[in-house]
Amino acid sequence: MPDSSYQAMEQPTPAKKSVARKILTSLTFWIVVGMVIGIILGEFAPTFSDKAA
Repeated sequence: MPDSSYQAMEQPTPAKKSVARKILTSLTFWIVVGMVIGIILGEFAPTFSDKAA
């Protein structure tokens, strides 16, 4: 016999994230940004990698 003192809890709906927040918190986005920066540095400043290593 169910106890009538217990009631189902309503789950609050999470706030929707904006598109900008979805992109900026995406790991894939930051990996692509890092790759693009690496390609640009390698193309236009190849001596930078010699100094960094």
